[in-house]
Amino acid sequence: MKKLVLLLAITFWLTSCNNNEKNEKNEANPVDKILDEIIEGHDVAMPKMKKLERLQNEIKSSLDSVQKLPETARTKLAPYKSALESTLKDLQNADSYMHKWMDEFGYDSLKDNVDERIKYLKSEAEKVNEMKTAVLNSIQKADSLLKK
Repeated sequence: MKKLVLLLAITFWLTSCNNNEKNEKNEANPVDKILDEIIEGHDVAMPKMKKLERLQNEIKSSLDSVQKLPETARTKLAPYKSALESTLKDLQNADSYMHKWMDEFGYDSLKDNVDERIKYLKSEAEKVNEMKTAVLNSIQKADSLLKK
């Protein structure tokens, strides 16, 4: 039992020391701090891409179903169809935004010029946050619309 408690205490101590070192490193190095922010934004949005794709397919299917209805029913559902089309466009834009950002992001860009690297990374941090917001908002909008 003493060994288990000692092992847990050592593990906790090592973990907390490692976190303190990482925090001190990020405070001392603005490049690492910005890179961490960029990676964090990416890591929030990336796991949502499968869901985003699934929602696009569901909306396309719903649009196809509406299109197959008789004219009177289609007329009644025109606002819903419009909302589906708008949401599909948002999902497609978010998907494109993610792929474009990933294709264009240069992790090692401007390594030899710290000031320019910081400017570049700050710009990329803004882009990744916009991309993350686009992904999350479009998914939320689609989920809400499809529940109706």
